[in-house]
Amino acid sequence: MGVKRRWWMLLAAVGLAVLAVGGVTMLLGIGQADPDAPTSEWLDALVQRQAKLAEVIGELKGGHTLYEKGTPSWDGLQRFLSDMPPENFAPVHEAAKKYPKILFHTTRWQMTWIFVDQDDVVRGFYITSQ
Repeated sequence: MGVKRRWWMLLAAVGLAVLAVGGVTMLLGIGQADPDAPTSEWLDALVQRQAKLAEVIGELKGGHTLYEKGTPSWDGLQRFLSDMPPENFAPVHEAAKKYPKILFHTTRWQMTWIFVDQDDVVRGFYITSQ
């Protein structure tokens, strides 16, 4: 076998190895793709122990927005929801009728809507991808 052919075979083998390692890394990392995203388990625990809004905000990583009835932020939420068909974000549409505050948390791959009552107690949530 010639030197050129060995060189190309080695180069092809290295390329395939890199692709294989990258593929395995992606497969293993799917669940870890968004480490700052709240989990359903964590959110369920907040609801169960009736966590306060301030506590939740203190524990969240990443960006969040508080929508509160009677403020310009609530008007922005209403505009957003009015642009969505009712079946899209249905839990958020329903929560906006029931709760005075909705905490929106976003990460690279996930949107989390946390529903808060008049006493600043977490009462529910909705998780969706973006």
